[in-house]
Amino acid sequence: MNKHIILTYLAYSCISSTIALAEEPRELPSSLHICNDDAEWPPFTYFSRVAGEKSKLKGYSVDVLSAILTPINQPYKIDMINWNRCKYDVMHSKRYHMLVDASLNEQRKKNFFYTDKYYDTHTYYFYAKAHHPKGISISSLKELKQYRLAGMKGYNYAIYGLKESDISIYKNSQQKIFYMLLHNRADLHLERIEIIAGFAAIGENLLGNNEILYAPLPNVKPMSFHMLFPKTSQGKKLRDFFNRALKNLKSKSILESLLKKHLDPVLNNRQ
Repeated sequence: MNKHIILTYLAYSCISSTIALAEEPRELPSSLHICNDDAEWPPFTYFSRVAGEKSKLKGYSVDVLSAILTPINQPYKIDMINWNRCKYDVMHSKRYHMLVDASLNEQRKKNFFYTDKYYDTHTYYFYAKAHHPKGISISSLKELKQYRLAGMKGYNYAIYGLKESDISIYKNSQQKIFYMLLHNRADLHLERIEIIAGFAAIGENLLGNNEILYAPLPNVKPMSFHMLFPKTSQGKKLRDFFNRALKNLKSKSILESLLKKHLDPVLNNRQ
């Protein structure tokens, strides 16, 4: 290959790459509307507190969105609303284009386009020492149905082999569920240890209560979390765009660095 051909090839490659980068943001709406759960999901998406009042939205998922959208000057807004409303509005292309911090089940796979995972979490079970002084030892998921289970409204429990009717009581906040455990209104609560530990970041150290005991739920793989989009042509384009962006962040170890930044402080101080 002569010098002229090589230079022509390199010039074409540079032009192609530039065009590709320039066209990428056109797949996005003029302003991207994102929703998430107003119950908060620390350390992934939550409000910092100033004198006890909610302030700036922060967390791992917030940083991931910023790392993807800020460099291309893409306007976007994250609203924290009722979780069921958030899912409904995204699925039906109402007010929102996408949501973040979602695990998958068969129904969600059917209703949404979804990205590759961008983080994992690990499920534990929580119970009150006073009402179970001998402790609770779970060796299989089938044993869960022996207990009164407390759950968060709209959350995904199918992965544990549970139906909605298997949950004895639903609440809309982790704090209310822990109250149910402590006051013998429920026996067990299933939740990711990263989340419960993460509440310390907003001044609510749920694991600091010595009356609550916890252990890892056995035989359960880490739960992956994803971004969800409506099953429309625009939803598919958004899913593909974010998958490419996440792959790029992962290849540069940016996802790993951001996750470490947010997870290490809460997990290292959970005792």
